[in-house]
Amino acid sequence: MLDPDLRSLISQVSWESKRNTKTSIAGRFQRRSRGKGLDFHEVRPYQFGDDVRYIDWNVTSRTGDLQIKEFETEENYSVLIFLDISHSMKSQKRRSAFQIALFLTLLHLKESNSVRLVFFSDSVKHISKKIRRDEDAFFEIQKFWKTPSHSKEEKTNFTKVFEKIFPMFSSLQITYWISDFSGFNGFYPHQRPVQNWEQFGVWVDFPEVEEPLPIYFKIFSLFHSEGETSLNWKSNFKSEKEAFESTFRKNQFFIDPSKKLRNQILQLFPSQ
Repeated sequence: MLDPDLRSLISQVSWESKRNTKTSIAGRFQRRSRGKGLDFHEVRPYQFGDDVRYIDWNVTSRTGDLQIKEFETEENYSVLIFLDISHSMKSQKRRSAFQIALFLTLLHLKESNSVRLVFFSDSVKHISKKIRRDEDAFFEIQKFWKTPSHSKEEKTNFTKVFEKIFPMFSSLQITYWISDFSGFNGFYPHQRPVQNWEQFGVWVDFPEVEEPLPIYFKIFSLFHSEGETSLNWKSNFKSEKEAFESTFRKNQFFIDPSKKLRNQILQLFPSQ
């Protein structure tokens, strides 16, 4: 499912604080600390200072050496990956979004973070269960790939999606919004950065042609990616880009679906 070049990239990319990344997220992704908690991790030899209440006497009696139960604390990070399944996200854009979402999911699972996928267009269409294993990631991401694009009448509504999800996951979250951000004007009226969310915007779309078109081309429509309004040659790209930049600031990334993804994804992890 994941392109081979991206799969090999997972083994090379590290979220450790040693990396000089663009974002303040550096150093925040880390493996779970060990100690008391809800999730059993392993049984290991007793070390001086360990809490004797967690000695596993059954294993100790079999091995003859003190063994202690170790649990994973709930200090790992939760990740939300928002995938736009609106009418405009099709063909190459859809495939690129699919690969990016799967790459990020598998990468975070490697770092012991839990992941949820959120499919959306004019509203929230699906929220996955908490993903903790690669197998679950493949199962959930297939739903995105098999879900047909929604009709062009269903315009992407980022604010509605935000207002639905944020109350459900208002604690610390790492969030990725993967979309072409068609019609985006920020999370109005929630324009200020959300304190507990570290938000990344991943804009998947073909580059906007910046050179002015010859006058005779103006008789043709420059279609909005989600619209079919004819004889409207004015593009919304500029206002959408300004909203995107003001919302995600240093955590904004542009992906060209016509190019290979490997080098583009590496922009998340610039070399020192």
